[in-house]
This record gives sequence, C-alpha cells and structure tokens, in this order.
Amino acid sequence: MQALAEDRNGNLWLGMANGGAVKLARSGITAFTEADGFKMASAIFKDEDGTLYVIAGPDNIHREYLINRFDGERFASIHLKLPKDVYYGWGWNQLVVNDREGEWWAATGTGIYRFPKVSFERLAHTPPKSIYTTRDGLASDEIIRLFEDSRGDIWVGTTNRHGLSRWDRASEKFHHYTEQDGLPSLVSYYPISFAEDGAGCVWIGFSVGGGLARFCDGRFTRFTSADGLAEGGIFNLFVDSKGRLWVPTTRGGVCRIDNPKAECPSILTYTTAGGLSSDDVRAVTEDRWGRIYLGTGRGIDRLDPATGHIRHYTANEGALLGDVNAALQDSDGALWFSFATGLVRLVPEADLQPIPPPVLITALRIAGDAQPISALGETEVALLELGANKNELQIEFVALGFSAGEGLRYQYKLEGASDEWSAPSEQRSVNFARLAPDRYRFLVRAVNADGVMSERPANSKSFRRTGRAQPSDSRCQSVARSLMK
Repeated sequence: MQALAEDRNGNLWLGMANGGAVKLARSGITAFTEADGFKMASAIFKDEDGTLYVIAGPDNIHREYLINRFDGERFASIHLKLPKDVYYGWGWNQLVVNDREGEWWAATGTGIYRFPKVSFERLAHTPPKSIYTTRDGLASDEIIRLFEDSRGDIWVGTTNRHGLSRWDRASEKFHHYTEQDGLPSLVSYYPISFAEDGAGCVWIGFSVGGGLARFCDGRFTRFTSADGLAEGGIFNLFVDSKGRLWVPTTRGGVCRIDNPKAECPSILTYTTAGGLSSDDVRAVTEDRWGRIYLGTGRGIDRLDPATGHIRHYTANEGALLGDVNAALQDSDGALWFSFATGLVRLVPEADLQPIPPPVLITALRIAGDAQPISALGETEVALLELGANKNELQIEFVALGFSAGEGLRYQYKLEGASDEWSAPSEQRSVNFARLAPDRYRFLVRAVNADGVMSERPANSKSFRRTGRAQPSDSRCQSVARSLMK
C-alpha cells in the first residue's frame, strides 16, 4: 500500500503498490458467521429490559440450539435444559418467549417447555416448570411459533396437525381455534407469524395460500388476495412506529396496511417493479429515522416510505445472502438480521448529502482500432470523422461511486440516432454497429445506489459519419452487444 485517504462519505481509499486502488466502504455492516458460532441464526428477540438474544443452530449432530445473549460487545451462550431427545420446533423466529413475568417459553417438537423466572446463567441448569402437549389442548406437539400479546396471553402455532391456540394467562388454559371461528382451513394452511397492532388486535400470517387473519374484539377477520393482499407465505409481521402493519410475502413483495383497525383496510404493495431486489421478502424492521428494512434472499433493502426510494445493501458490503429468518432493532438502534447462513448487524446512520458520481470515458475503438485516451479516463473525447469503412464504434466508461457498495448503474444515448436515455444497466461498455451517414454525439451518465445521477455526462464531441450507408432497416442500429465489465 502506497497511500491512504478518506473521501467525503467516510470511505477509505488505498493506493496499492502493484497498481490500482481499493475502496473500503463505510457500510456499518458486521456479519457473524460460522467462525463466530453462527452457522445459522433462527430467531432474534428482546426481553423486558431490552437485552438482545439470538437463537443459533442447530448443529448437524445433536440438533441442539444455543440461546445467545448480547451484552453490547460479545455473545454469551447457553443450552436450555431439555431432554436429549427433545429439539426446538423447526420454525423460525418467535421460537422462544421471555414473557412479561420473566418466564421462558420454548417451542419444541414435543410440546411447549415453560421455564421459571431465573437468571440467564441459571437457565441452562434449570428444569422446566411445565410441559404443554396435546393432552393440554394443543392441536399438535410440533410447535413452530410462540407469541405473547399485550394481555400476557401466549399464542401458539403448530404444524403436523395444523392448529392455532391461545394460552389464557388468567385461567392458564388453552383455547383452540378452527375454521368455524373464521380462520382459513387448518388442514391446508398453518399459522407461521404473529404481531399485535396499536389497537391490541393480534394478526396471524399463514403459509402459502392461507392469507392473513386479524383477531380483534373476540373475533377473526380474514384477508386474502381478493382483498388486495399479495400472494405467498407470511413468515413475519411487523408494526412500525407509525402504527402501520407490514406484511412480507414470499411471492408478492411486501404489503403495507396503514389502518389496521379498519373494517376493510387499504393495502399498498411494494414489489420488484418498484425497485425491490426480490419479491421474496421474509422479514421487516425499522430504524430510528422511520426507514423500513426488508430482508430478502438477495440481501437487505432499505425503503423510505416518504419517498418510495429503495437502497439495496449487497453482499459486497457484508450483507449475507439466503433466506432471512428475522429482523429486529435493538435498544441502541442497531438492526439485526438472522439468516440461514449467519447473523448480520447493521448500524444505520442519517442520510449523508448525496454526492453525484463523476463519470469518465475510458476507452474508444473505431472499427476495432483503439483511439488515444488518458489512462485516468476523460470527461470529453474528440472523434475523427468516420469514413465509409469506419462504421462501428465501441465505447467503455466508468464512474466513481462514493456511496457504500457497488450500486452504480449507467445510462447512455447517441444523439442523432435517439434522444432517449437507455435503461439503467451495470454494463460499462456499448457497441454501435453499422452507423448510417449522419452527425452524432455520445453521452453517458451514472446513477448511484441512492438514485443520484452524474451532474454532467461524459461525452464525445459531435462527429460525422460519412460515406455510403450499408443496407439497414434503420438509420442506426445501436447496442449490438454489451461487453463484460
């Protein structure tokens, strides 16, 4: 390394001894993977004091999960005291509840294990005070989801024999619900997520095709695609600081319900057509500025509900890929995402003043012959007059991005052939073949991850193509092929 400097966005640039430069992006992302004990992260939750816990595992041999407590700097881990042949339910998120009384509830494949209120360290050596199974009114012993509402009742989602139950704290008895209560068929669908809105209504998301149900004032109301709900399984539900309910789906993006208590709530849907990286959305959380974060199989998307702008965090910035099991904001404002491949912490910051990315033309070839261009690139190049045998033009370009990650895309146009900018693309070169005799001017601009465009496009000075035109259906056939980066 020969030089070190910081740019306006806090990224570090390293000048390398063997040529070139390296950017160390300021992304605020830390990934915890198998080397840190997080081969897989299944759930994230907080206790009444706001302490963060992450469930990791299971391992391939013993199928054991670890409960990891984060103290702000590092994790401490314990195993629950379960019989050797008992394992956690195969669900994701909401697998363990630390209830308002400080007791611990664990979803397993053989029922619910309820542990007394003890310190985290003693929990590993404390046997359960109660074990609830089908003998106590559960539809199945295969528990995949647990949720405590504001009344202190525990909601239970089961599979195998699909069922939805509620443990009533006052009576300490289970109430079981069926299709007769307004639910979808529990033979075909099973409950896989829970949330409670500001009015005290409990929302339940179901597996693919089951839609969404709201439990309010003692009765269920069901919502499906006929009500505008996107298709897909609803793996997690989230209520933001404005009281809006976010419904991520595995096939149709994420839905937003602004008025959850309304009899017929309106549903707004965000999809890849609006800029999401994937329509398979598994988890949602929010930062202290009200921006919404969506966990998808292609990373993490940040959505600004006020503007609709979407910013994508990529694997190059530390975001993991694969299914997202949960997302949560901790007491310090950091965001946590549990992936099937590990755990990610993202520390969000207020938006910096956007910096337009400067763009340069780095190579120019006429009929295959390279033209002289500065090694650093140029904002404007002069083209010679193209004769009859010089009707193919190849141009390469690059931009400098000061935002974290690789969010740069490019648009170009060839005036004289078209006045329209091309669709944004990551490709950094274009080839124009069989140019008809006419006068042309090439322009290219960059768009960064924040949607900010170059202040001034890089361009060629106006040039003329002379000579007899080759037979063609149009004056100019452009974008004959794109070159690799």
